[in-house]
Amino acid sequence: MITYKAYKAGKYPAITGHDAIAALGAGRMVRIGTYGDGAAVPSYIWDSLISKAKGHTAYSHQSGIESASFDPAIYMQSADSEAEAQAAWDKGHRTFRVIDRIESLITGKEILCPASKEAGYLTQCITCGLCAGTSTKSPKSIAIVAHGAGAGNFKRKAA
Repeated sequence: MITYKAYKAGKYPAITGHDAIAALGAGRMVRIGTYGDGAAVPSYIWDSLISKAKGHTAYSHQSGIESASFDPAIYMQSADSEAEAQAAWDKGHRTFRVIDRIESLITGKEILCPASKEAGYLTQCITCGLCAGTSTKSPKSIAIVAHGAGAGNFKRKAA
C-alpha cells in the first residue's frame, strides 16, 4: 500500500524507453513485484530495469499462466506445496516456499532464507540477492518459516 500511495502522490517518475528504465535501476538492488506479481508486467520492462542493476529479487505464482511473462532466470517460482516445488525443480526452476516449521525444509533442495529469524538474520534481502531465479549461482531453492501477522493463518498444503 505504501508503494501505491507514493505512486499516486507522484513520487515515481514517468519514464519510457530502455535507456531511461535501465538508468532507474542502475546500481540498485531491485525488488520486482513490490506491488503485485511482476509476471503481470511485460518482460521487457524488467529486462531493462535490471540490465544495469546491482541485483534483483523476484517471486511469481504465474509460472503456469500462458499470458504471464514468467521467466525462471529472473523469478523464483512461488511454490505452495512440496508437490509444486518438485514440479518446478523438474523444469529447472528455483522456488521460494513458505513452510510451517524448519523440519519441513527439503534437505538437498532448499536452504532457509538467510534473512530469516530461523537462519539467524544473517543478511537482508537487499544485500543477499539469492531470490533471483536461475540467474544466481545458487542451485538451492529458498524456504522460510511462516512469520509475521499472518503466520497464525498459515496452513500447510498436502504434498
